Amino acid sequence: MDKKAKKIGMTGNTSDAETSVDENIATETQEIKVDLKEPDYTDLFEHAEYYIKKKVVSAVQVTEAGLEAGDYRNLDVQYDESTGQYMITTWVMRGEGADRHAEVEDTRRVEVGEWIVTNPTQQEGDRANNYPVPNETFIKRYEATDQAGQFRAKGKARIIKNPTGKKVVIEAPWGGPQTGDEDCYFCAMCEDETLETLSKDNRYILSANDFQTYELVPGAAETPEQEHEKFGEALLVSDEKEENKETIRDPRVESLAIPLARDYAEKNYPKLEDGTFQPAWRGINGEKAYKNKSPEQLVEEGAFSSIEEAQAAVIDIANTPYDQYSEYWKEQNRGGAEYLISLLDELGADEILKQDFVNDESARQKFGDLVHNNWLSRNEWVKDPQYGDPKLAVPYAELDPVEQQKDIDQLVILQKWIQEQSASKAEA
Repeated sequence: MDKKAKKIGMTGNTSDAETSVDENIATETQEIKVDLKEPDYTDLFEHAEYYIKKKVVSAVQVTEAGLEAGDYRNLDVQYDESTGQYMITTWVMRGEGADRHAEVEDTRRVEVGEWIVTNPTQQEGDRANNYPVPNETFIKRYEATDQAGQFRAKGKARIIKNPTGKKVVIEAPWGGPQTGDEDCYFCAMCEDETLETLSKDNRYILSANDFQTYELVPGAAETPEQEHEKFGEALLVSDEKEENKETIRDPRVESLAIPLARDYAEKNYPKLEDGTFQPAWRGINGEKAYKNKSPEQLVEEGAFSSIEEAQAAVIDIANTPYDQYSEYWKEQNRGGAEYLISLLDELGADEILKQDFVNDESARQKFGDLVHNNWLSRNEWVKDPQYGDPKLAVPYAELDPVEQQKDIDQLVILQKWIQEQSASKAEA
């Protein structure tokens, strides 16, 4: 189970990443961060059975007048004076018997027009589970019953049991973190009634108690636990391959990745009067929702309740030394370094060193094309309609001259690195 967690229990792929997440995300609770959009999780969801909520829920649509009058206080909605926003705290029940208790799952902003949905409680004395749903989503997922304020779910989902065996935290589709314990479930909604399209973004955590409100769609045969056992072994094998890959990493890759990261910062971020660079905030594991948002901004927007939590979730890649990068961002630099080292092994140091990447246009075109094609193969995000950059998703010859130079700069760094390595060997 521990090995499996290293592979599919977090957004990084190595044991170093596990340490990074444990230290930076939730040291006290030992949560590990998972990304439900990862290919391995998508594979699990695609093989899982379909579920639908078996009980009706209560729901009320939020109005501005209702917020101002405090009509939703009994639904865990409070006005946050520090942000000037209405926030809802979502609670989940954990444990059984004398150990049964309510825990905060997440806190998020409530908007006018959204619906506050209340799941039915499982046991007498349980705290209600209230959460907001955007109006458009609510209309797709629920239909009215003959009782006022009562709705029946019509949306279906594929559900798997948490395969990591540990407490987890995800970036929820509504923004901000969502936590789950060792016994929670992962849910991926279907985009439509045909069940043919699995949502890429609408994936979230269900507590063990919330899962009890679901039932198999007629014709389904296997439970999440059975699916977990069925596919877990294949993921374990995949994990062992990843571990072996990590232990035999070429030390030259890490050595070359350091100057590549430094050069990228110098070329891409304006230098300030104090000698530092303009901050470039990114999610610690590449979360798009955190891009260009400082810890202070994330707290102000309600994504995190404290500055410490926000600081653990983001990294300033412009000013952070490479050795302090999260495993995710180290891997981004390693990708380029790995390719350059493979180019060095294929052509030899002499062939690389004799190239005039400053003045020889044919060399710039030939090698620049190689470097850029490799970069495109590792950065599919450039094709994303929302977060991508169409100016970069083109062949090297069609790039802006400034972008072309960034590819050439990597080759120049490789040449300097080769010379430095040769000088070090000579001195030794």
